Amino acid sequence: MKHRLEQRPLLGQRLQQKLAPRMIQAMEILHLGLDDLEERVQQELEKNVVLERVESAAPEPGSSSHSRANERHRLSDDAMEARAAMFDQTPSREMSPTDILHEQWQLVECTPAEARLGSFLIENLDGNGFLPDDDETLAKSASDALKEPVAAAGIAALRALLTTELEPVGVAARDRSESLTLQLQRVSRRGVPADVRADALRVLKGSLEDLERNRLPMLAKRHKLPLARLQAIRDLVTSLDPAPLARLNRVSAQAIRPEAYIVYDAERDVYVLAMSRGAKPALRIAPAYERMAAAPETSPEAKAMLKEGIKKANWIIDAIEQRASTLKRVLEEVVLLQREWLDKGRGYLRPMPMTEVAGRIGVAISTVSRAVAGKWVSTPHGMMEIRRFFSGGTVGPEGRPVAWDSVKRKIGDLVRAEDSRHPLSDQAIVRRLGEEGIQLARRTIVKYRESLGIPSSRLRRRHSGESP
Repeated sequence: MKHRLEQRPLLGQRLQQKLAPRMIQAMEILHLGLDDLEERVQQELEKNVVLERVESAAPEPGSSSHSRANERHRLSDDAMEARAAMFDQTPSREMSPTDILHEQWQLVECTPAEARLGSFLIENLDGNGFLPDDDETLAKSASDALKEPVAAAGIAALRALLTTELEPVGVAARDRSESLTLQLQRVSRRGVPADVRADALRVLKGSLEDLERNRLPMLAKRHKLPLARLQAIRDLVTSLDPAPLARLNRVSAQAIRPEAYIVYDAERDVYVLAMSRGAKPALRIAPAYERMAAAPETSPEAKAMLKEGIKKANWIIDAIEQRASTLKRVLEEVVLLQREWLDKGRGYLRPMPMTEVAGRIGVAISTVSRAVAGKWVSTPHGMMEIRRFFSGGTVGPEGRPVAWDSVKRKIGDLVRAEDSRHPLSDQAIVRRLGEEGIQLARRTIVKYRESLGIPSSRLRRRHSGESP
């Protein structure tokens, strides 16, 4: 009896090890975005000779990528033209922020040693684009990485060169204060009066935190400046970029490849889903190798190798098919459930929990989560991250469901329309939303305001008048 109890876990372990690779691969493929999927397919093609890409013919006009008999997914001529226009406007993938900086650095005239050290420093920028470590620490790290002696003085010289040559201004500064100072030193080119710029540089030195916290009356006394001047200085400083590398991140983020296109077919008053060309790469087992694996004259060793390659090729083909099928089914539910948002746009996104869609298509919630992670869809209202369609919500006017995303937009609209001299408190926003039939707690308003990057009413207040 004891012997049998010891053997059962081992049997279960063997079974798990046998199934795990295929299951893990399917989950990995489901999670990949288009660019990563392309890269993964290319890797599989390079390492598995039996797998090959099929150059598929273009679909017939008026047909979708699946069945022509499926009327719900057929495209009229107008919709086909709209989809073609979307395909043409899809941007190509852009370089990462670090790649952009490296490309700039390659154009700077410097010695080979300086070029290597500059590249090292670019690779060591933090998420904001700063080099917070002291020169001695960076010199030691550079010496170890480059296998050549680097002095602290060399780091200091390269810091200065990077801040001069790289865009956006402020990259490679030591911290936020130095970065903003570097940016202020160049704002005269944008028509800022020289005296305002000089005062801003003076206030920024040692008073950045008070300036950011909108403590202008205190600064007026400290620096002997009128409140109106300090408000102009604060407006100037807050217009600068406290994290210059984030600007390059925003540029990179613009190059998003949609997984699918939701197109309005006016002729039939329906929204049609068209999957991207890259969502389902056409792959197959190479016929020549398939015949070779079945031929009697093929050696046992070659047959074993080919059969293993065919098995792995089938795994990747099945995983890609499953990815495309799952994502298509999820997006079909989005088209069906979010019709009002597709018709009217912002403010009309309905609550759509992931559990609801998972139940409707008969898969686990984790499958839906992996299928939509990091993926985008092109809609009549622009590019939309698929995950944003999935949210809970509350009850709005006349009992209509309102998604949390729409609530956030309403908060943003209220703040944009407020009197900046008397900004809305969080409790005032609660009352305004309540007047529209949306009942929320103050802590919920605080959470959503902060998620939108909107500061508190104290920090949003604009000061005017002279110093007391």
